[in-house]
Amino acid sequence: MRLQISATTHPRTASKKEAGNATGEKRLRQNGKTVDLALRLGILPMGLGTVNRRISVMPRTSLAERMSRLEQQKARLAEQEAKIRTDERKQRTKRLIEAGTLVEQAGLLDLNADALYGALLALSANAQDEKQITAWASAGNKALDRQMKVAAETVEPLTVTFPAALPTAFSTRLRGASLRWNKVLQHWEGLADHASVCALAAEHDGTVSRVAKGSGRNSIAHDPGTAPAKRAERS
Repeated sequence: MRLQISATTHPRTASKKEAGNATGEKRLRQNGKTVDLALRLGILPMGLGTVNRRISVMPRTSLAERMSRLEQQKARLAEQEAKIRTDERKQRTKRLIEAGTLVEQAGLLDLNADALYGALLALSANAQDEKQITAWASAGNKALDRQMKVAAETVEPLTVTFPAALPTAFSTRLRGASLRWNKVLQHWEGLADHASVCALAAEHDGTVSRVAKGSGRNSIAHDPGTAPAKRAERS
């Protein structure tokens, strides 16, 4: 005799299973947040019947968005590096102008390049000697103090104009004479010694003008003794 095994679930077993499913669904409805977390972690018990498993999906950043953010960060870093390099270049340019001014004030500017370079090399040989550096600093400080006292008695507000663009080396000499370029008015100006500026400006047909004291910044008295070539052109 063959035994026929029925696949029909026993009524008691089915009722218990349905009761368990109903209880589970009720708990799921009451504790939705807990179920969502359990589903995401993969620890939800099996056998709870048909459950509406709504999983709260966290927004994810796409690869394109991440690449875009990375490119933005790179652009900001590149901009910061460019600013640092620009600041360093400006500081170096300022230092070179100061060095050129000191060379001129020391009376070494008229030396040819070989002689000037040799003199600087001689100084460089003792640049590591602290006592020598201290002596140089003391002598330079005293000389600058004397120059400032003399300049305070002879300087006056001046403006200088030139008919054409100037070489960089000559512009450095003008800065050494305490003049600064005014981008708005397109002339050189500053407190300087009149005779020295006149001699310097004559090298490039410049016109030196005295600024009248007490008459406002724009009141300028032209000096008739400067730039004769240019004065002849105007006449």
